[in-house]
Amino acid sequence: MECAELGARGSSVSWTLDKDADALTIRFSLPDSSDGKGTKQTVGILSDGVKVADVELDSYWAWQYTVKANVGEKYPDNTPADNKFARMRFDEANLLLPKTLKAGSMLTIVKENDAADAVTIDFVEAEMAQHYTKTDYSGDVVVYEGDGSTLQNFVNQNAGKTIYIPAGTYTIPVWLEIRNENTHIVGAGMWHTILMFSADPDNNRTYMRRGVRCSVNKVSIENLTLNTLCNKRYFENKSSQQMGKGLSGSWGTNSVIRNVRADHFECGAWIADYDGNSTRGLLVEGCRFRNNYADGINLCSGTQSVTVRNCSFRNNGDDDMASWSTGNEARNNTFENCTAENNWRASSLGIFGGRNHKALNIAIYDGMECGARITADFDGTGFSTQDEILFKGITIRRCGARSGGPCGTQGDFWGNANPSLSISAGYFYDLNNIRLEDILIVESRYDGVRLQSSSGKKINNITMRNITVRDQHNDGWPFNFKQGLQGNGKGVNLRAENCGEYEFSPIPSGFDFTITDNDDSGIVLPDAVGQLT
Repeated sequence: MECAELGARGSSVSWTLDKDADALTIRFSLPDSSDGKGTKQTVGILSDGVKVADVELDSYWAWQYTVKANVGEKYPDNTPADNKFARMRFDEANLLLPKTLKAGSMLTIVKENDAADAVTIDFVEAEMAQHYTKTDYSGDVVVYEGDGSTLQNFVNQNAGKTIYIPAGTYTIPVWLEIRNENTHIVGAGMWHTILMFSADPDNNRTYMRRGVRCSVNKVSIENLTLNTLCNKRYFENKSSQQMGKGLSGSWGTNSVIRNVRADHFECGAWIADYDGNSTRGLLVEGCRFRNNYADGINLCSGTQSVTVRNCSFRNNGDDDMASWSTGNEARNNTFENCTAENNWRASSLGIFGGRNHKALNIAIYDGMECGARITADFDGTGFSTQDEILFKGITIRRCGARSGGPCGTQGDFWGNANPSLSISAGYFYDLNNIRLEDILIVESRYDGVRLQSSSGKKINNITMRNITVRDQHNDGWPFNFKQGLQGNGKGVNLRAENCGEYEFSPIPSGFDFTITDNDDSGIVLPDAVGQLT
């Protein structure tokens, strides 16, 4: 994968648009400053050589670092130092254009200054920005007319109503809470209505005061963007001092989060029943969780029957999509038709305990560590012996990590090698009833699929069916059954294409596993793409 570096005045990069567009997402990188506050440059946007707009690029949110030393806990922060290495380097600029650029026209980004630092452009997404007015919503609709500072009071005073926030950027000084059932907060569209949470991330009294909180039933938030001044995962890099999630709480029963963009939070969304009203039937749809410093979305304690579909995840600093069964058991959660790109820590898809979870039609690209994982790495309820965990229709491209070399140049945060797909029992509990089906892994940097267990724990009853590992790099195995692995299962139609001489590592004696061919079943090679709305 390549990007364009704009060094001198007048240097540019261009694309021909295949569809009409009036909105751009520009993934870019600029150098950091010595104090970790970033640098800025303005670039021009041209259509067929004619200036359309300027956009300011700011690396304030882009850079994260962690220590090179192999210590137990390693979390990223935004402070550069000689004893650290950089991991997150990119951010995105979202620009609503003053006119529609037509399909077939030439879109150009040009550097128009003499700054010594180059502007790095990774890619651009061009689309038509959806717009909603008050009349697009039904029910008792009221319009908010303030600047953001009074939004909490307005929400409280209009309990049970639909609160329409018109186009504009609203400065929100603290977190926003939805406290009453049947309340709906809606905007003019994620390109038009922006809630900017302005709490100082460097003040020990305000660092966590951001995002939208809710633990009541039958509420919704739709068609807007959540952004924040937060530029790190933890205050003073202490894991007990969390910087605030974009969306948090349980969201009760039958709530909806739709067409919401969440950028620059500690986590995009952390859904859990810590307030005593468990999550039931939450729908998360058409959202974009990007450039956050930990998880994209985590369905945690007590979440049940949550569906996350048609969502986009990019450039997040922990699992993009996760379900962690800690506290009360998480069950029946589904991720479907989603894309995940450029994850820079952990994985894009992770299941850590619970029962009857599904990941269906997921496309994962360019993760710096694992692409997807089902593991017992985190304490919690463990995996139930009832029902199953299903991964089906998954594509993983250019993921995994080699080991070797100084920490920060190879491997994960600790320098360890990672596979594209990791299935791991222990330290905390067994893995039970895992089904992996119709999976394509392409250009893995290390093992394609790795199964392992430790601490006397087992992988019990795993089925691997229709899995192809293609064009793997020279390191690792297409299918690696690690020494010491215990448990049982079966494999059907496991294939390695253009991966060297050997497909399978030796299978340890403690793992009762049979491999058969069944060509009549018809292997499915997915290439899922989530819907962007």
